[in-house]
Amino acid sequence: MKSLIIALQFLTVIPVKVKGNIDQTDYSGSMKYFPFTGVIIGFISALPALMEPWVSRPVIVIFILVISFIVTGAVHLDGLADTCDGFYGIRTKEERIRIMRDSSVGAMGVLGIISIVLIKYSFLICMPVSNLFYIVLLMTVFSRWSQVLACFSSKYAAEKGTGKFYIGQVRLYDLLISAVFTLFVSVYLTGFINSLIIFVILIIITLLFTLISKSKTGGMTGDNIGAISEIAEAAVIFTLYILTLIVGLM
Repeated sequence: MKSLIIALQFLTVIPVKVKGNIDQTDYSGSMKYFPFTGVIIGFISALPALMEPWVSRPVIVIFILVISFIVTGAVHLDGLADTCDGFYGIRTKEERIRIMRDSSVGAMGVLGIISIVLIKYSFLICMPVSNLFYIVLLMTVFSRWSQVLACFSSKYAAEKGTGKFYIGQVRLYDLLISAVFTLFVSVYLTGFINSLIIFVILIIITLLFTLISKSKTGGMTGDNIGAISEIAEAAVIFTLYILTLIVGLM
């Protein structure tokens, strides 16, 4: 239960608090609950989908995105912005990490936020309304699993920061538990084949991102984990949109 509460504290603004002391294994062990936390985030964020047909689709999608940002405290968007600023241009590892630690947001960071929000909006608005609730759930569950995979396959690039409790600290057991839960939810919502396609695509995207991050900073930081979450959400929506066009969804 302690690990689940830590996951909720780290990924959401839900007012829960861990009682007692917290050690390193509690932080890393909490990652097996990331996809479960994704279900909670997705369920809350997807509630506006129930307003169809009384509210227009564009308004519903805007509400979904805004609620998702509120529930998470927009922490992943912030990580994406910092990553875009830090990775842009020819800089040293130390300069990139310093830029990502800076609380101010540069032009590339703003462009990154605008781009990811527009991508999500554009594809969500095109999805069948009957599936919108489930699509948001899939988006948030898979993206939180991508965080677990990124932390498992990377090392921490900086000397200090919250990310050091997670990045490079995930056990294979926790990775597999989170993967099984993610696939269970996905298979239930969208079937085995669709789930497998999304799963493979996310593995490829996540591992490619970790390689890019390694080439930029020598590893990953907490900002990079936020960035991969946003990228994964967009990738899931895009993949589901393509599957809908080709074979029909659910």
